[in-house]
Amino acid sequence: MLHVEEMEPIRPGNPFLSDAFHMGTQIGANVTVMYERFQQETHSYLIVVNTTTGERARIILGK
Repeated sequence: MLHVEEMEPIRPGNPFLSDAFHMGTQIGANVTVMYERFQQETHSYLIVVNTTTGERARIILGK
């Protein structure tokens, strides 16, 4: 089962300037999906970032 948590917003623009831990992929002009490991590995959550507003949400993935 998925669970969504709102996160503290970050500065709009490049999310990697505010979060150097996560890796990510830009999937739209205003959306980046960030993850904790390399793309080939299993993930427990994803972070969706609106790069225009800085809003973020963590999507916790079920097992």
